[in-house]
Amino acid sequence: MRRLLIAIGVSAAVPNMAFAEDCTAPERPDFSMNVEEIDVQDYNDVTEGLIRFEDASANYRACLDLTISERSEGWVDALSAYNASSLAQDEVYAAYEAFSEGFMEASEKKAAEAAEKQSAESAEEAEERLAELNKDLPEDLGE
Repeated sequence: MRRLLIAIGVSAAVPNMAFAEDCTAPERPDFSMNVEEIDVQDYNDVTEGLIRFEDASANYRACLDLTISERSEGWVDALSAYNASSLAQDEVYAAYEAFSEGFMEASEKKAAEAAEKQSAESAEEAEERLAELNKDLPEDLGE
């Protein structure tokens, strides 16, 4: 827990450190959408945001790595930021996984509800069609 608090503190302070002029931490994707209200395009947009975050994270860590390997001014802070960025990436992946699972569950629920509705409508249509066909049959056919 102490490491988490230190990492959060370091990541909050990262923009003010010497290496921050060249290295910019990526913005985290937004997973706050209500998964029951989004469609596949919205889900794909969020997934693309995750991919952009991954690319930006790799660039950020490469920048930090350069500062660290050259032992430039602020290299210790860059090392802390590098470690914090790994933690941040893990958190983003966990949030995306929860978002994705929620979307899949909501989609399955919507599909089941649509199938049930379609089945009920089909049964109703079949009964109506059968009644229509039966109205022309002679009444004593079944006796």
